[in-house]
Amino acid sequence: MSYSIFKKKGFENDSLVTIEVDPIRNKIVQAKGKFNRDTTEEENKVIEAWNKKFSVNKIMEVVA
Repeated sequence: MSYSIFKKKGFENDSLVTIEVDPIRNKIVQAKGKFNRDTTEEENKVIEAWNKKFSVNKIMEVVA
């Protein structure tokens, strides 16, 4: 299952990162930035905040 996190730029949305989640293990198995690059430290903070908000019953582990 994949999710995209967007940041707002005025009236437009700009994709920040894409996260792939294994719903059975409840783990983030991959996170990539724009153009399939590795995520930055700032983006990792956004992923962490997303994880705290949307994880079910426990904190997801980042596997990748």
